[in-house]
Amino acid sequence: MNRTLRLLAVALAVASLVAACGGDESVGDDDAFAFDQDQAEAFGASTTAPTTSVPGGPTDTVVPGPTTSAPAAATTTVPPAQQQVSVEVKILDGSPYFVENYVVIPVGGKIRFLNAGTATYSVVSDAGAFDSGPIAPGAVWIYDANTPGQFNYSDGSRPFAVGQFQVAQ
Repeated sequence: MNRTLRLLAVALAVASLVAACGGDESVGDDDAFAFDQDQAEAFGASTTAPTTSVPGGPTDTVVPGPTTSAPAAATTTVPPAQQQVSVEVKILDGSPYFVENYVVIPVGGKIRFLNAGTATYSVVSDAGAFDSGPIAPGAVWIYDANTPGQFNYSDGSRPFAVGQFQVAQ
């Protein structure tokens, strides 16, 4: 009798699990992952959606929506100060001029150079690989590290202000 009760209990447990797993019932809130364009614009981002010309219509008629060919990917522009980066390097008025002055990032990573000083500075590769141009106080410049290697750099107006980063695979 004891064995029969255990077998019955196991059968009921299995039946309950099968019933709980079956069906088309969804769990969760689908809206939790919805993109809120108004909120993104409040943070300085903008999104452009692909557009399609109306067949047979005037050449200047453009409507948003699906296309018969593969649609172009939507692009989002986020100000550099708010972009996801691998590491941030601060540019200072005095020594140490770059904090951190040596970093290692993966290929495809990004380095944000933030001018935390009171004057305009720049980030210039010793080998000519990049040149940020002038970076105003409080502004940023982002370097996309797509090429592996070791890069020495300095401030264009202060050659004694040096730093180095390594892009590792």
